[in-house]
Amino acid sequence: MIDIIVDTFKDVCRQHKLIKSFHYNRTYELGSGNDAHPLIWLEDPMYISNFGQVGQGLEINLNFSVLLIPQQNGITFQECQNLAFSTGLNIIEYIKKNSLLEIKPNWTALTLQRYYDDNTSGARFSLTVVHPNITNLCLLDEHFDTDKEFEVKELINDFDVTPASNCTTFVNKLPDFNLPTTR
Repeated sequence: MIDIIVDTFKDVCRQHKLIKSFHYNRTYELGSGNDAHPLIWLEDPMYISNFGQVGQGLEINLNFSVLLIPQQNGITFQECQNLAFSTGLNIIEYIKKNSLLEIKPNWTALTLQRYYDDNTSGARFSLTVVHPNITNLCLLDEHFDTDKEFEVKELINDFDVTPASNCTTFVNKLPDFNLPTTR
């Protein structure tokens, strides 16, 4: 299911005439300066919850950003924000029109200026995608084995702590460390 969402966004971004790159990653990777702009950044993690009395559907809350570099495109921060917002709207509407994903109408957007280290500007969209529950109840029992046991492995090597026969151990004697602290 996650791959369907990522692949849908990636394919739509590939088709969009303005967008030069697409990323699905955590936001701390954003702004590295190695990306082709304008870009779409689909953020990981996505928040998934089920709905319905019998859990027949899943709601996936996700965020994506449309980012441009003003100096690179020769436009102001505000013009970048306007272009990014328009591009994000286009992407949302294109997915609604040409995909099996259902996007709830309660999405929001946030304008961005001097965002991260590469000084980008744009818009960040938060939306909810609805997807049917992917669990096949007819095959549910195939995923479980009532007789299964966890493997027990030795966690730490077993060391022989008994001294060798040709060795004398003084157990009542404290070690004397004579470590010089000055020259």
